[in-house]
Amino acid sequence: MSRSFVIDADSFAMDDPEGNPFAFAWREITGIETGTAWAGGAPLIASRRLDHVLVRTREREMYVRLAGQPRTVLQVADGVQQFAPQLWAGHKTSKARRFQLS
Repeated sequence: MSRSFVIDADSFAMDDPEGNPFAFAWREITGIETGTAWAGGAPLIASRRLDHVLVRTREREMYVRLAGQPRTVLQVADGVQQFAPQLWAGHKTSKARRFQLS
């Protein structure tokens, strides 16, 4: 099973069968943005797309990694702009930073 976003006139939610679901009424949210980071890109290495959704409330931030799911990013953006355009923080594109596994 996969995670799915539920966006309607009352709330923004994510159903997650793996145990991290959330739901916020629009009045609890201070901003929502989507983003894409590109990893790789060296001449012999293919680039990898890393998408995410970031939901900010007064108490916390929910960062949802989506791997490479551009369609989901577009659907979330469209839903937020339809139901709560005042909370839409836009889409950000960046180059992924290097990280080290320990």
